[in-house]
Amino acid sequence: MSKFFIITLSLLFALSSLAQTTSAPKKRSSIFQFDKDISKIFTKKKKAPKKTKSKKIAQTTPASTPKKEVAVPPKVVIAPLNDNMAVSSMPKFYKKRSQAIFNIGLIYYGDLYTDENFSKVQDLLEKRFELATNGELKLNVIFRAILPFKNQIKDLPDYKFEQIVQKEPVLITEPVTDMDKLQRIWYAENKGMSVVNEVYQEAKTHNLYGKDFSKLDALAVVTGAQFEGLGFASGRVAITENPMEIAYGHKYGRTEIQSDAKVVDELLHELGHSLSLGHATEQCFANGIDYKETQACCALAENKNDVLSYCRQRDMVNENFFYGFEACNMKTIREKIIPAMLKGGEWELKDVAKCE
Repeated sequence: MSKFFIITLSLLFALSSLAQTTSAPKKRSSIFQFDKDISKIFTKKKKAPKKTKSKKIAQTTPASTPKKEVAVPPKVVIAPLNDNMAVSSMPKFYKKRSQAIFNIGLIYYGDLYTDENFSKVQDLLEKRFELATNGELKLNVIFRAILPFKNQIKDLPDYKFEQIVQKEPVLITEPVTDMDKLQRIWYAENKGMSVVNEVYQEAKTHNLYGKDFSKLDALAVVTGAQFEGLGFASGRVAITENPMEIAYGHKYGRTEIQSDAKVVDELLHELGHSLSLGHATEQCFANGIDYKETQACCALAENKNDVLSYCRQRDMVNENFFYGFEACNMKTIREKIIPAMLKGGEWELKDVAKCE
């Protein structure tokens, strides 16, 4: 082998070794590049939700409807129907019924009657009411009650009332010593017509009678509490006095006890108002008319004998005679009041002809 060949081989070997030595950094460089590639792979995984495909899905999928808060409706409180005496002393409507029956509570407020005596008033009232309406409207007494005065004179020791003994030439008075009379006078001086509200509340809250108020169309009250009148009606509460203290401010006044017939006559009159009927023959008592003119008017009035007329002669009322409703008021009862009762209609009458 020539010397030139050996030198050539050595030179090639050296160059080969040098080439391997200078290529080592490239190997390290390829390793680092691999790490960078791995990093890129991990980076892509983190950004996967942002891929175009995912965006397309997000765009094509309809957004879900957000849940709305559901409002809870408030509890509905149903007011009791204004169709009976438990709701008000002047209910606006009648309670619907199948028969023409007027339901009342009958009360004596005071200390005159026993239950036995007051039952006779009830019997006569029911009988005469049916006759007064020609049997077209019947009266039904749901309960009969005797209630004591709420304000008892024995609990009012400081109350005194002086009656006039004489006026001239010198005013002389003396105190009332009759406690029953003083009790009745106390109501005249301290309550008057507002006693009707007292009776209504006392009966309505009574543990025995109060439970029946939802069945009532009206209250009929007889009382010893004085309000200085024959009677009156407030809403659907009809009231009359018995006994009556006549001219109680004078020593020579009197206590007048009414017969059952006269008590019933006045209750029929006031119960007519509790049916929303007005007075008959009002034209005879217009302002400016004197007594003689009134008498002349009453003599000619078509409805002078109606129980709701002031023209009627109350002194004629007795166990055998009484006043009822004349044709004019009977027409209203038949055509307005009874239909309202049967269908649960309004109590207050409208567009009703006057009974003159």
